[in-house]
Amino acid sequence: MNWKRSVGLPLLAAILLLVLAAPSKADSWQFSATPYLWLPSVNGHLSFNTTSLPGNGSNISCGVPCTVDFQLAPSGFLAHLNSAIMLSADARKGRWDLATDIINTNMTVNTGMVTDLTGPFGRVNILFHHNTSSRFTGTIWTLEGGYALFQDKMFNVDFIGGFRSTSLTARSTYDFGGPFGRFARSGSFSNNAGPFDWIVGIKGRANLTNKLFIPYYLDVGSGTNSSTAQEVIGIGYGHNASAELLYRNLAYTSTNTALKSINLSGPALGYTFHF
Repeated sequence: MNWKRSVGLPLLAAILLLVLAAPSKADSWQFSATPYLWLPSVNGHLSFNTTSLPGNGSNISCGVPCTVDFQLAPSGFLAHLNSAIMLSADARKGRWDLATDIINTNMTVNTGMVTDLTGPFGRVNILFHHNTSSRFTGTIWTLEGGYALFQDKMFNVDFIGGFRSTSLTARSTYDFGGPFGRFARSGSFSNNAGPFDWIVGIKGRANLTNKLFIPYYLDVGSGTNSSTAQEVIGIGYGHNASAELLYRNLAYTSTNTALKSINLSGPALGYTFHF
């Protein structure tokens, strides 16, 4: 995976938002930026296609590509978060809006199991206790444009459209708890997962008082061989700057990458600066 491309492109978009939204006397742009921390649980399904399997003494060649399926059990995120950059930015002028969200992460999930192994001798039954670990590194980038369908002092709703680009490297390791015939007791597999999905949805906020509000967000989308959905709701407090406690759920399914399905859901805490 090209690190400069996966990180630099979305960061450049965020910088362009800031430049375009810089306040001046000649326009009425409004700009906000929200660094945040998201602590979801992670569960999903990884499936690796490989031309060889780790064997005892030497690799086992696969005439037809072998597959190894990993099931990720729900796992808390905080203990396995190695590093992360999480940032949202928004530029608004009148009814028009441009926004981006960047998640650059390095996380490890230590709860899961090998659920299926299809090798050169057919499907293999997993009879022994085994442990797995899966690591995800890369960037999830969302870019969207929107138009306010309804605006007043108490409530607003925007229609949004854009895309979500995912560039992740998934690496899974296994360790069987006993001898396993011709197969090695332990091994690892890795692959890149890069679904690209067009999205549509709505977002906005309901103002309960001058400072207390409820932000919300919903999108759904699909690509050539993938689909995605995201829901966000929470509570915020502030005016020129605001603190927000949110619940966020992000889901993927894909048919042509190692990332067959993944769901990340949990609380997020952010602080929004308005300019």
